[in-house]
Amino acid sequence: ALLDVDARPASAADAAAAPIVRIHVAQPGDTLWSIASQYHGDIGHGRYVDALIDLNGGTAIQVGQAVHLP
Repeated sequence: ALLDVDARPASAADAAAAPIVRIHVAQPGDTLWSIASQYHGDIGHGRYVDALIDLNGGTAIQVGQAVHLP
């Protein structure tokens, strides 16, 4: 099947519109709490855990899973 693709070169405006996706690949022993400990920065730890739960559809994670970071 032939797809109709826009062949224009990407512009700076296009790049600015694309969201930056940050992920953490879950390792053995990782929990959302431990992941939050690594990445929460200036955000409160509990608030960051809540955001992780929202972004990843719950509290369960598996080794090798791409955990989306706020």
